[in-house]
Amino acid sequence: MTTEFHATESIALHVPPEPVGISDYLQQPQRLIKLLADRTNTGLEALNLSTNLSQQGYFRYKLLVQPLQFFHLKIRPIADIEIHVKPDSSLHLRSIGAEIKGADFMNHNFKLSLQGQLKPIGDSKHHTKLVGNVNLRVSVDIPPSFLLFTPPGAIGIVGNSLLRSVLLTMKEQLERHLIEDYKEWARGLAKGLAKSSRTKEELKSLSQITNPQSKD
Repeated sequence: MTTEFHATESIALHVPPEPVGISDYLQQPQRLIKLLADRTNTGLEALNLSTNLSQQGYFRYKLLVQPLQFFHLKIRPIADIEIHVKPDSSLHLRSIGAEIKGADFMNHNFKLSLQGQLKPIGDSKHHTKLVGNVNLRVSVDIPPSFLLFTPPGAIGIVGNSLLRSVLLTMKEQLERHLIEDYKEWARGLAKGLAKSSRTKEELKSLSQITNPQSKD
């Protein structure tokens, strides 16, 4: 029997003004991947991506989720995802392939769809809001023998709960750490640019001292 599970989550973060805008930060999607992958950022550890995340190409990643308990089975979903940043600075994520480790019989007709986006929205001259949503849908064949020992309706409840726990952990990671990471990145970049500008002015002054003819 083919069974479908589904979960969705949304997020809205207020972004403080910084020397470099949040739109430029979103051009660095690898920073967001690092936030989601770092298990030290959360006590829930519903995702085990710190040592199970690898870059497969330009903006393409492979994620191995921590083992999940599905009744008497322990399964590990693997998903290949792509991340793209559009001209409007919105960041889009989608799955391009998936499989299950630990339950080979479920790989027959197994489908996983993960789609999400994160977009900055200006709501005043000095403030920006970052909004996003993610949808996770799984379709899998459940063998009749498995259903014999499972209460009616329980499979859907447990499956949806598992997907929701994964999305909630991703959401918590972003809520706890995205803004702080953005502030650290923006201030570091602004400091570097200011230092570079001062260096150029110092070199120009030194050139004028050592070569007076270079003055206008």
